Amino acid sequence: MYATKINGSWSLVNLVSRFKDVGGFHLLSDVERAKYGFYPCTVIGENYDKERENRTEVPISWELKNNHVTATYQVAPKPLSQAKEEKRESFKEKRDSMIAEDINNFQIGRQQDRENIQGAIDKWDILAEGDSRHWIMADNSVRAVTKQELIDVSNAYAIRQNNVFGQYGILCAMLEMAADIDEVIAIVWEDEVEEKEEGN
Repeated sequence: MYATKINGSWSLVNLVSRFKDVGGFHLLSDVERAKYGFYPCTVIGENYDKERENRTEVPISWELKNNHVTATYQVAPKPLSQAKEEKRESFKEKRDSMIAEDINNFQIGRQQDRENIQGAIDKWDILAEGDSRHWIMADNSVRAVTKQELIDVSNAYAIRQNNVFGQYGILCAMLEMAADIDEVIAIVWEDEVEEKEEGN
């Protein structure tokens, strides 16, 4: 990692990716690069525990000494309230992702998808071609489906949504009761617990 001044302010740069194959600049020594204003840089606080700590987006101090820059990030313990809110947001994303997953290759994640399925069920006698009708599947294939298949998919979605929201509610209640960061980190979805157990 290197540091240089851009418009009067220090900035970290990766010379390998920025100057690769550009005029041989990437082949220069650190002493030669320093002549062009690019200094080798030691970064303090770059790696931190994202679940337990906060870090400033950019280094808060820069020190140039003997053609070498030391950049220092500020790292501080994460407040419990912030840890809970971030975990809650991650649960929301997980919740919405799980609910939106395809069911038996039927796309059902969007409101429009569910309205299409329900509309086909309600107007089956008008829209169907005998005992089935053609349907565009999640993988863009087209196949004949029956009314019962659409009913089963709609019911499966309702059951899944109910179960996922139930688990989400339990996890949120556990978050509220968590007394410290370690307890917050330990709260995970059931499938994540199963994955950890399989890994052991």
